[in-house]
Amino acid sequence: MHKPHLIALFVFFCFYSFLILFPYLYVLLNSFKNGYAEFIQNPLGMPKEFIFDNYLAIFRLEDFSIVRMFTNSLILCLVCPTLSCISCVTAGYVMAKYNFRGKKIIYTLYLLPMVIAICGTTLSTYTLLDNWNLIGNFMSIMLISCGGTGMNFLLVHALFVNVSNTYMEAAEIDGAGYFTVFFRIMLPQAMGLVGTLWIMGFIGQWNDYAAARLFLGPEPEYATIATGLQYLYMQLSTADEQYMNNYPMYYAAVIITVIPMVVLFLCFQKQIMKLSLGGGIKE
Repeated sequence: MHKPHLIALFVFFCFYSFLILFPYLYVLLNSFKNGYAEFIQNPLGMPKEFIFDNYLAIFRLEDFSIVRMFTNSLILCLVCPTLSCISCVTAGYVMAKYNFRGKKIIYTLYLLPMVIAICGTTLSTYTLLDNWNLIGNFMSIMLISCGGTGMNFLLVHALFVNVSNTYMEAAEIDGAGYFTVFFRIMLPQAMGLVGTLWIMGFIGQWNDYAAARLFLGPEPEYATIATGLQYLYMQLSTADEQYMNNYPMYYAAVIITVIPMVVLFLCFQKQIMKLSLGGGIKE
């Protein structure tokens, strides 16, 4: 016999799940409606007829190239998490496994960005990149990704601290050098965490609007999915017939941009939901 508190929890989580899924269902259903007239008449109801032309219309817009925006976002989503993982893994490994003069000071500097509000660094970062003539260029965001500081560094550092030094000692006895120990012995121990950080970085970069808008500027050549959707939303209030109040088309664009993230989550949901450590010698 079911206990009352278990039934109450089940009902609560069903209701909570509905609240989370409702916005996605709302956008999906409205993306199939035939123009603004049907949308405004019954925004919460089912479409009278499922119209797929909204999805095709997105690819026919002259000044809104969703293919180019997909390409720009994909370039940043592949390069930026990779640079971030390389920098935080190498820094975290060195700080965890080697002792040298000034180590504590450098460690503190690596954690310092976590305690400084983003509003305190954005202006200085923009000014620096502007002086280097990198504003309106992919290199600006890629360069920011090379820092390797903050929470990612802290996680990688904590992982290497807890990996047994027996691995290093055994490899050094066999004549392995520093790079051999890192790439063949220590790095495989961290691949579970590194993979998770890379995937989360990919998702974060795909949805990032602020950095893309600030450092890439309004030029359509460098527009990403996030800035492109904002541009499309702003066009809904214009007098242009292909945009004016065409919310179903806008919702279709939103669904198109969500599909890659859904596929990514379905493929790597176990990697995203847990951090794994390599097995090995227990002390």
